[in-house]
Amino acid sequence: MAASDVVDRETLRDFVEGGVSHFLSLTNLSDIMAFKGLVQTEGSEWNSGPLFLMLLTLDGSIIWHGDDPSAENKNLAAVEDSSGKKVFEEFLAKAKSGGGFVEYHWDDPTRPDDPLRKLSYAATYDSAWSGKTLLLVGGYEQDLSHLPYPVADLPRPEVTASEVVDRETLRIFVEESTKAFQSAYLTENYTGLSGTKNAFRAEGDWRSGSTYVWVVSDEGIIVFHGSEPHREGKPVNLDREDVNGFQFVQALISAGTTGSGYVEYYYDDPAIEGDEEIGSPKVGYVSSFMLPGLNSPFIVGSGIYVGI
Repeated sequence: MAASDVVDRETLRDFVEGGVSHFLSLTNLSDIMAFKGLVQTEGSEWNSGPLFLMLLTLDGSIIWHGDDPSAENKNLAAVEDSSGKKVFEEFLAKAKSGGGFVEYHWDDPTRPDDPLRKLSYAATYDSAWSGKTLLLVGGYEQDLSHLPYPVADLPRPEVTASEVVDRETLRIFVEESTKAFQSAYLTENYTGLSGTKNAFRAEGDWRSGSTYVWVVSDEGIIVFHGSEPHREGKPVNLDREDVNGFQFVQALISAGTTGSGYVEYYYDDPAIEGDEEIGSPKVGYVSSFMLPGLNSPFIVGSGIYVGI
């Protein structure tokens, strides 16, 4: 059941349950993240106008939002509709009972003829590869721009982002970042994941200027990006070359797939005017981790501009 085919309660239910079935078939990290890309692509099978999917943890953290990526890693638990109903509590109750419909009220200011009373459907599923229980919702739309981004209080890394000044400090920073992300993915039902992602996007221990962390699959699908979250779920250009014809993206992924390592290349430094064509010397370092039940690694990386 495609999003564009949803016309009533039964087709809405089939759409969401179809999403659950599709999730259950995914065991490869690249396929999971490619699915996210489709969920967020208007006109795809999983996204049509006001109808899209949302993936949430059982404590209300939004992992995926089909219509508004900026809502991801916010928490829906305390949000009320225009009648005062806490919609997430309703989602959770219906989903845990085997899946069910939730009515709510919201006046979309962009669509004057849109009905105030709306219908959504919620279901839980147990991930085939992680065993974690998550919540999938379709038919829910509400302005979430006012919600804050909760930031996890992570232990201070041995080397912070601002302290990365050479190859060795870069290595330590990436290795510490790898441990932090692995720990977040291992929290019960991913309850620590959103706060960790937000910590890695905020200026501080885990991000400083052009020093930030990214995570990709072994096929080059972006899992996390510290400065450009809109790129998540999309593929990188595996054939991208620097001014010397060096395919540095493939080199970074190859190093991460085999464990860890440095990659030296040229890349545009936003702090330097005039290097857009040839780039500036940069060194990247990658590490990786595996999760139980998943047959592909998470590749974690960062880089700094230095003399090579």
